Amino acid sequence: MNMKNEALKKLEWIEFDSLDELLKEGIYREGVYVIWIETDVGQIALYVGQGNINRRIDIHNRNEYIVEYYPSVSCAEVNYGEMDGIEKYLSEKLSPLFGERWPNISPTPVNSPFDNN
Repeated sequence: MNMKNEALKKLEWIEFDSLDELLKEGIYREGVYVIWIETDVGQIALYVGQGNINRRIDIHNRNEYIVEYYPSVSCAEVNYGEMDGIEKYLSEKLSPLFGERWPNISPTPVNSPFDNN
């Protein structure tokens, strides 16, 4: 996939230092999210997902394979009809460590939470 020549839809990402921090804030919007960790070589995506952000993060917060990393999370509100394409694009771009099922749809190019805005 040639990422440089694609027009990107600009998302407004909100970053939280932990999954618990997002849950305390109560982000009940529909959207996409990236669970990630900071390393010496930059950010690494653990999981890319979509849906009701608070509900989905609550589920991931009980997943021992994810929480053992003490990850951060970034989320962005998007229209329901755009979620599949955006999730597909972010999954292809960020190659998360967890997750194996992404929508079978054309990707919708967006900025990632790791892009310098």
